[in-house]
Amino acid sequence: MKAVILAAGEGTRLRPLTESMSKGMLPVGNRPILSYGIEALERVGVRDIVMVVGYRREKVQNYFGDGSRFGVRIEYVHQKSRIGTAHALFQARDKVDGPFLVVPGDNLFTAKGLKGLLELPPGSWGLLITESRMPSKYGVVEVKGGKLLGIREKPKLSSDLRETGMPSVFSLALWEYTGSTDVLPINTGIYLFNPEIFEVLERMGVEEKHRLTEAIEKMVREGYEFHCIFTDSWRDAVYPWDLLELNEIVLKGIGEGISGDLSQGAIVKGRVFTEGEVRIGENAVIEGPVILGEGVEIGPFSYVGPYTSVGAGTRIGAYSRVARSILMEDVLVEERATVLNSVVASGTILGSGVFTDASEFEVKLRGITMKKRIGAIIGEDCSIGHQSVIASGAIVGNRCNIAPLKHVNENLPDGSRVL
Repeated sequence: MKAVILAAGEGTRLRPLTESMSKGMLPVGNRPILSYGIEALERVGVRDIVMVVGYRREKVQNYFGDGSRFGVRIEYVHQKSRIGTAHALFQARDKVDGPFLVVPGDNLFTAKGLKGLLELPPGSWGLLITESRMPSKYGVVEVKGGKLLGIREKPKLSSDLRETGMPSVFSLALWEYTGSTDVLPINTGIYLFNPEIFEVLERMGVEEKHRLTEAIEKMVREGYEFHCIFTDSWRDAVYPWDLLELNEIVLKGIGEGISGDLSQGAIVKGRVFTEGEVRIGENAVIEGPVILGEGVEIGPFSYVGPYTSVGAGTRIGAYSRVARSILMEDVLVEERATVLNSVVASGTILGSGVFTDASEFEVKLRGITMKKRIGAIIGEDCSIGHQSVIASGAIVGNRCNIAPLKHVNENLPDGSRVL
């Protein structure tokens, strides 16, 4: 059996992190999200993969190549115009000639759920479902006797949400709380299809912007039977701070092993894994689960706490504190800085004493309360001056330059200067 991976999307709600890479290439546990899906497919014996690529496709193809180093065979098809998931899948029509799986390239899922689909009788149609306390963030499925009755898609962004007065990071997301907050079954976007799906898509008109769910609903109305298989091991990153949750899930499963130079008095606690030679300074403390990339340097008396991924070439200065964060490749954190619950993209410099706040916000809208504890989201190639503070929930765009002793408490677009 083959699998089609839909990896052409941009991930606009994950900006600024997706300016130079697609959503599936964002790193969690120092690996692209997409790699975990390929690993799950390989584990259930699905090793022939058709990958639909589009946005920043060169990075995807350069990283995964022909798939041989991942134990699979990958061939690529290019979605030149990103006009919906139905159109994306249609690009693979000449590459499959029997039952096949469809999986998103930007979700975390395990082999366990895939097995349930693969165990369905030959010729079956199926989809993987899970449960969510934020069902309106996804498509809510109606199920009876294990069969699909319909999919209610997520609502549109409400026009009043940008006038609520809350921190700007939440104005991007609160729409997902407009509706039921009960635990409801949702669609994961993982399917078992037969080639007949392409005839359905063609009848719908694939050059128009259609979701795959529209095709499935049409098929259900026409009498097709879709089996719903439940999984409890599926996660998605819709907004930048969701990456921290995915990172935590991945790091819970890492191994142990340190290679490099541990200076006198350095303390390593819990599961800490290094992907190459690293340098850990005098009296530094690394408390796992933590993953450190090739060439990482941890300065004297610094602390790297649980659920932190540190990308290759990144340096953390003396007396600094980093916890529950993702630092991508070639980040410089100078001495006495504090980075908590934050995502910092490649090439960024955080000056001495920089502080990313990680307070908990409570936001209410239409009687619904949302709590979130997040730090900062900082894009690529930024320079944050010494002793500056980035407020909880602030998103700093790519290539921003912030002078010393500044307090950033709102979102900054790409290329901003705070002088």
